[in-house]
Amino acid sequence: MTNERRHSAEALSFLSSHSVGFFGYGHFGNLVHGYMPVIESDVRICDPLCPADGKRFFSFEETAKCDVLVLSVPMREFENVLRRVLACGGSGVLINVCSAQEHFVDLLKKLAPDRLWASFHGMFGPEGVKKREGNLEGLRVVATEHTLPIDVHEKVVTYFEGLGLQVVTMSSKEHDELLAESLFLTQYIGRAAALAKFVRTSIGTVSFDLLMDAVEIVSHDKELFRDVVKFVRYCANVRRRFHEGLAKADEEYEDALRAA
Repeated sequence: MTNERRHSAEALSFLSSHSVGFFGYGHFGNLVHGYMPVIESDVRICDPLCPADGKRFFSFEETAKCDVLVLSVPMREFENVLRRVLACGGSGVLINVCSAQEHFVDLLKKLAPDRLWASFHGMFGPEGVKKREGNLEGLRVVATEHTLPIDVHEKVVTYFEGLGLQVVTMSSKEHDELLAESLFLTQYIGRAAALAKFVRTSIGTVSFDLLMDAVEIVSHDKELFRDVVKFVRYCANVRRRFHEGLAKADEEYEDALRAA
């Protein structure tokens, strides 16, 4: 049997059985689970903070038997969890949802060359969704590399679009380059503002209120910030450019004082 035919059979199995396992049930894993359709099959969750009860939470090995495995763990734990999943055997489809993509796509290619997998990143988090009162309409999901049959991947994309999400397709390298200029930059500026103890005021402008929205969102993401810095190799260049811009803004500030 060719790889394509084998993959198609596995894809048909996963679509019909709906057996889904979550590794990691933090804020993002909980968010993803909450938007899944109500199905009659297994949804197994494995998280070190949630003891197995055989109903909702299961052991690592039991969860690894599922047809679809969502690896929603912190980036620093991804490789270890992936290796443990692969050691359990099975043929479940691996779903990577890490905020960084390039490094983790490379890991999937290296460690799981014979497994079906797909890589996505939702460009939003629980705090952002909360501020929108749960509305996903117009939020973006980036789809990078995958080994799924094209028709299966298209069905996954269609499902996302049915939730109101906008799916953007690009390489993991391009994703990380843009992530450094968006998520990392927002986190970097937001964390600086939070550490400087800037808060909302009674006369805040629209732009200031938007800035404080970002500050409040990133204040919950210290670990994410650290992981993005560690695993997105383009952050250093963005940080350098920002400081160059800040230096020029300081020059304009000094020019304004002299002009006064």
